[in-house]
Amino acid sequence: MAFDWVRRMDIGSYPRVCCGSAHGSVYVADVEANKLLGMAKGVHFSRHNADSSDATHLVDGLDERLRGLLYGEYDGGGVLDVAMHGTNFVASAGREGGVKLFKYIDGSVPNVLEYVGSVPTLIRPLPGTTPTIVTSVRFNSLGQLFVGGNDGYLRMITFPNDFFGMDFEEMKSEVDNMTVTIIKEEEKVQQPPSPILSFD
Repeated sequence: MAFDWVRRMDIGSYPRVCCGSAHGSVYVADVEANKLLGMAKGVHFSRHNADSSDATHLVDGLDERLRGLLYGEYDGGGVLDVAMHGTNFVASAGREGGVKLFKYIDGSVPNVLEYVGSVPTLIRPLPGTTPTIVTSVRFNSLGQLFVGGNDGYLRMITFPNDFFGMDFEEMKSEVDNMTVTIIKEEEKVQQPPSPILSFD
């Protein structure tokens, strides 16, 4: 395996962690055992895999302005963010837009992170259209995934009941049943000034 750099990391249920790399790969490791458990190689756009025949479908949707805001003068490349839930479920965001979902199956050979699917409403609707570039992904303790992107919206993804306890094939069949809610800024309620502070 060629040398790669960790660009993003999240801790699931300790001692499990996930990492996103400069080469567009996603990894799950056990930090106490000092062991790489699984990987999904080159699943996100990176300048390192742009010429690979496996990555021709990946397009860099990160425009120069957003790239400058996120990284300043140095862009390390690869995965934009990763989040882990429990010991085996990973969400990752890349420069091609959207959010990809993976499951590590204990004892899998070779050590592979299995692709479950993508968040449906964040998938590029038509070739040539601008994707939603997701810059932040985080799970809460209930297993809901919060996603922030370049369109200025915060989204909450709620998975079907018992989703994280399902086997891999069941998970794949249930991906389209997740719900995506856009969280809108609450309207501020105008209150009259306090009579104590009024100089009328």
